[in-house]
Amino acid sequence: MSEFFPKSKAKVTSVYMMMGGLANFLIPLITGYLSKIGLQYIILLDIAFALLAFVTAIVVFIRYYKVFKIPQTDLRFGERFFQ
Repeated sequence: MSEFFPKSKAKVTSVYMMMGGLANFLIPLITGYLSKIGLQYIILLDIAFALLAFVTAIVVFIRYYKVFKIPQTDLRFGERFFQ
């Protein structure tokens, strides 16, 4: 992410760390509540987070190749698909 925002690397790092801290606080609360309803909902929540992370990773991957115009000689995975 620091490549996308080179002038504000500290802001990127702080937002990343704050989101990690927020997740460390909220996820146990949410899963504790869901465990009272039914344990299967915790698995569904995990699946939803995994799908959201996968879609977000694909969007960032595509955006990275469009923004930074990766050269033809670069051996990074997927560069031939986004020219």
